[in-house]
Amino acid sequence: MPFDSGDYEANKEKLAARKKAYYEANKEKERARQKAWREANKEKIKAYYEANKEKVAARKKAWREANKEKVKAYNEANKEKKAAWSKAYYEANKEKLAARGKAYYEANKEKVTVLHKAYREANKEKEAARKKAWREANKEKSMLHTVRKRAKKNSIPFNLTEDYLKSIYPYDMICPVLGFEMSMGADEKGSNDTSPSLDRILPEKGYIQGNVVVVSMRANAIKRDATSEELRKVTDFYEKVFEQLDDSQLELDFMNES
Repeated sequence: MPFDSGDYEANKEKLAARKKAYYEANKEKERARQKAWREANKEKIKAYYEANKEKVAARKKAWREANKEKVKAYNEANKEKKAAWSKAYYEANKEKLAARGKAYYEANKEKVTVLHKAYREANKEKEAARKKAWREANKEKSMLHTVRKRAKKNSIPFNLTEDYLKSIYPYDMICPVLGFEMSMGADEKGSNDTSPSLDRILPEKGYIQGNVVVVSMRANAIKRDATSEELRKVTDFYEKVFEQLDDSQLELDFMNES
C-alpha cells in the first residue's frame, strides 16, 4: 500500500510519541546503530556537509533559536558530561583544532580583531577580574611568560623555569624590600606598585637562576639600574636633607609661594 502523506499529518504527534518511546526503550541499541552507520558512511557524510555547509549551518541555527530553553536545560543538566566530552575531544584533536583555529584566524583577522575588541569593551570589568584571577592562580607561570618574552625581545640571557620561580617566590606575598603585601594587577589607586615583579640582581647577567629575586614593582622601580653603592649614596643624601629640613621654614616658604 503506497504511503499516504495525509495519514502522517493526521497522526504526526502519535507517531512522534511512538518514535520517542521506542528510542527511550532502546537508547544503547539505537546509539550503537547510529554510530556504526556514521562510521560506515564517513565519506558520504563529509561530502554532504561540504556540499551543504550553509544549509546545514542555517538549519542548526534555526533549531537552536527555536529550542533555546530546551538547549539551556540540557546544558545545565549535563555540565560535567559535556565538559568531559569536550576535554576528551580536545585532547584527541589538539593539532587539528589548532590548525583549524589558525586557518580561521588567518582568513578572518579583521573580523576576529573587531569581535574581540568589542567583547573586551563590553566586558571590561569581567575581563579584568578574569585576568587577575588567572594571574593569582598562576603567578609563577604569568611571571615566567612576561620575562621570557622580554628576554627574547631584548636578547637577554634567560634560563628560568616555573619550578625555579616557585622556589624563590615569597610564600606570604610580602615584598622583601618594602615590607608591604603584594597583589596581582593594579591596586585601588590605579597603580601597579604593589604587583610582584622579577628583579635582576646584576642586570647584565640577565634572567638567570641565582641572579633574580621577586620584589614589588615599587622596589624594582626604585632600584632600576642603580648599583648598591649608588643606592646607599642616595639614601645617605636624603637622610641628611630630611634631618636638616626646618618644617617651620618649609611651611613659611610654601605660604609665600601660594
